[in-house]
Amino acid sequence: MWIVEKYVKYLIGFAVLWFGLFAYRSCGCAKVVGNYMSPSYISDQFVVVWAGKNRPTSTGGPVELQDVVYFYWKVPNAREDGYLARVVGLPGDRVGIKNGDVQIKGVNLPEAYLRPEVMARGQNIPEVVVPRDTYFLLCDNRRDPNAPDSRRFGPVPVTAVWGKIKK
Repeated sequence: MWIVEKYVKYLIGFAVLWFGLFAYRSCGCAKVVGNYMSPSYISDQFVVVWAGKNRPTSTGGPVELQDVVYFYWKVPNAREDGYLARVVGLPGDRVGIKNGDVQIKGVNLPEAYLRPEVMARGQNIPEVVVPRDTYFLLCDNRRDPNAPDSRRFGPVPVTAVWGKIKK
């Protein structure tokens, strides 16, 4: 009987160790600093970033349109270098903003997650083709002029994306 108990303890210990190593390599935690992703994510909220071993794909599969991702980008005079943003353009897509609406290949992207108070009506950005190995990222609060997204510094390289955010 004591042999069974001994092996059960070893098995439980091994399972805890395996889970710890899996969690260490597959996910992380990030803090939202600022209101650039409101109303979806609020300032000082902690989120889980699913990275997986093959960035930028995560446990949920490859990065797709409207996924929220965590990426590293050095912005001058900013106290943070990691940010959240929503993918609105994949490599090869033609992305533009017309009267505040994101358009992909001339068709409006349905953005049910946005509220009218954070949409920037009247904002226009000419259509650009997202280069290979980059994403076009936008924050959910489109009225924030200092939002860390592709309107400010262009398409983000795939290698800068650390993982996806699961809500």
